[in-house]
Amino acid sequence: MNDWTLRSIVFVIGLFGLVMFFRSILRVAVLHIRKRDWIAIQTARAAQAPLVYFARKRRNYDDVQDIMVWAVPSFLLCLISVYFLWVQVSFTLLIWAVEAEKNWLKAFIASGSALSTLGFATPTSTVGQLFAIWEGALGLGIIVFMFTFIPGYRAAIQDREDLVEWMFTRIGARPTVFSLIAWCQEADQWDDLRAIMDRGESWFRALLETHLPTPALASVPEAHQERTWVGAAVCMLDAASFVLSSLNVKGLHSARTCYDTGIDALSPIARELRFFRNVVTSTNGTDDESTVAYDAAYENLRLAGVSMKPDRDGCRVAFLSLRSTYVAFVREIAAATLMPIEEPWVLPRAKVDKQTVH
Repeated sequence: MNDWTLRSIVFVIGLFGLVMFFRSILRVAVLHIRKRDWIAIQTARAAQAPLVYFARKRRNYDDVQDIMVWAVPSFLLCLISVYFLWVQVSFTLLIWAVEAEKNWLKAFIASGSALSTLGFATPTSTVGQLFAIWEGALGLGIIVFMFTFIPGYRAAIQDREDLVEWMFTRIGARPTVFSLIAWCQEADQWDDLRAIMDRGESWFRALLETHLPTPALASVPEAHQERTWVGAAVCMLDAASFVLSSLNVKGLHSARTCYDTGIDALSPIARELRFFRNVVTSTNGTDDESTVAYDAAYENLRLAGVSMKPDRDGCRVAFLSLRSTYVAFVREIAAATLMPIEEPWVLPRAKVDKQTVH
C-alpha cells in the first residue's frame, strides 16, 4: 500500500468519525426520536458501572440513593469527555492525512490545541488552519450545547418527581396495591376519577418521552428518601386495573387510557434497561396472597357503599389478568434501577433487613 492510499483511507476514517459524532450528539440532544444511540448507551454503561458496583453492596436503600443520585451527572460528564476525545481523534486522522502535521503525536496535539480553543499548536498550512477553525467551533459547541442541555435532564427528573410526591403524600411510605384506591375512598373521590387517571396518563407519556431515549434517567432516585418512581408507577397502574375490573364509576375511559399509556411507557423502558444493563429478577409472591388482598379490598369498598360490579370472582380474575400484564417488566425496571422489591407488591423501603437490593 503506497503512502497516498494509506492517507486516503485515514482521511475517510476521520470523516466517518465526525459523521458518527454529529449523528450521536444530534440524536441525544436535538432529534425527537426514541431510538437508542450507541455512543451514548456505551458511555452510560461505563459511567454507571462503578456506581452500580458500590450500590449493590449496600443493604440500606438510603445509601443506594446517595450513590445513584450521581447517575446522570457522571453520564453527562463522561459523554462530554467521550465527544471531546472522539472529535480530537477524528481531526487527528484528518490533519495527518492531509500532511498538515508530519507525525501522529504532533497531529494529536494540534487537534487538541484547536478543540480546546487554546491555539498553542496550530498547523502552519492553510488546510491545517482551516481544520483548526472548524475544530475550535466544535469544541465550543460541545461545551456550550451540552451544559445548556443539562437543565433539560433536570426538568425531566423534576416532572417525574411531581407525581411521585403527589402519589406518596396520599398512599403513605409503604403502599400496597390498593393504597390509592383506599385513599380515594377516604377522600370521597369516587364520583369522578377522571382527574386522577388523566394525571397518571400525562405522567406516563412524559416518562416515555424522557426515559426511553435516555435510560440513565431511570436510575436516578427521588430527592426524598423512602420513595421510588417505580412504586408510584405501579400504584397508578394498580388503581387503574382495579377501576377497570371492579368499579361502576365515572372515569372508566380515562382509566383505560391511563392503563394503556402506562403499559406503552413502562414496557419499552424495561426493554431498554434490559439492553442497558443485565437484569435478574425474583418472582416471589403467590396468587393466594393476591386473592386474599383483593377480596379484602373489594369487601371494604362494597361495605362503604362504593358502586361495585356484582361478580366478585369475575372481577378478581379480571384484575389479576390486568396486573399480570405489567408485573414482570415492573420487576425488571426495579431490579435494573436498584429500587427495592418486596413481593407481591413493588414497594419503596428505607431499610432492607433480610433481603439485599437486587
